[in-house]
Amino acid sequence: MPSILVVEDEVIVQKIVKAAVEHLGFDCEIVDNGALCLAKLAAEPPPALLLLDLVMPVFDGIQVLEALKKTPAEERFPIAVFSGKNQQESVVRAIQLGADDFIIKPFAAGDLIKRVSDLIFIADDERIRSLLTNLRVPDPGLIPLIGTHGNRWENFSFYPLTLDQTTICVAIPSGRTPQSYLKLSAAEIRSSIAVFRKCAPGWRKVWPRFAV
Repeated sequence: MPSILVVEDEVIVQKIVKAAVEHLGFDCEIVDNGALCLAKLAAEPPPALLLLDLVMPVFDGIQVLEALKKTPAEERFPIAVFSGKNQQESVVRAIQLGADDFIIKPFAAGDLIKRVSDLIFIADDERIRSLLTNLRVPDPGLIPLIGTHGNRWENFSFYPLTLDQTTICVAIPSGRTPQSYLKLSAAEIRSSIAVFRKCAPGWRKVWPRFAV
């Protein structure tokens, strides 16, 4: 499983985040400034998630996001930024640069665990097939929120995972049922459907995260 990269210079926060990340079963890699973050991202496989403090030495969080903005958000790992209560302008700028969510300091470990779980969608072939098996009713209300993001999703139907779980949905080509994909190969499924999650900037594709 990919690791979670934490970019944070406060030792106490590092310890809280490390405990939360490892509780979820992920490896935790920690660096204390933005320059080291960019060097690690350039040299290693992409993380499952980047947790990025906005205020750091050398390169701050905004500078890191500016360096990463050339990659479309849906084609790279998700990013959540840490911010203080008085950093509203910086948070807005971070969202504009592609951050998926923000976490206000100070935070409890339990709250961080939930936010990290919400941001990461790691899915193997078995999990995707399980989702497809259980999808039943598309939600037409999602069409203006997701389907109008360019022309790519115009001819898709959007299925919430359950009737009471509307923060994540699966896009299926219109005219097809989710179950009709169960006989296809994993590669065919990845090239045909998509999973969207409601993030801070709006709905964003979270699977497949990277271009295939």
